[in-house]
Amino acid sequence: MFLSRAEPEYYEAVTTPMDLNMIQQKLKNEEYDDVEQMSSDVQLIVSNAKMVYGVSSDDILSLFCLFLDQTKTPFNIVNCAELRT
Repeated sequence: MFLSRAEPEYYEAVTTPMDLNMIQQKLKNEEYDDVEQMSSDVQLIVSNAKMVYGVSSDDILSLFCLFLDQTKTPFNIVNCAELRT
């Protein structure tokens, strides 16, 4: 099942939306006091994906970590090993 944000069912499943664009905006606006706050938002992305798509957290985390490994973005400060806890 794929739900986009344009579908009302998405917001029934996800009550606190979060995506990489929102994290990037928070970084630009200096809304994070520390890395732990950003890590919480990253974990929220993983949790939301699990709720919407029903795949295992390990699958989502593996894909997200692959993305982080392949990009040169501020998101690289997130330790994928820490997200598994």
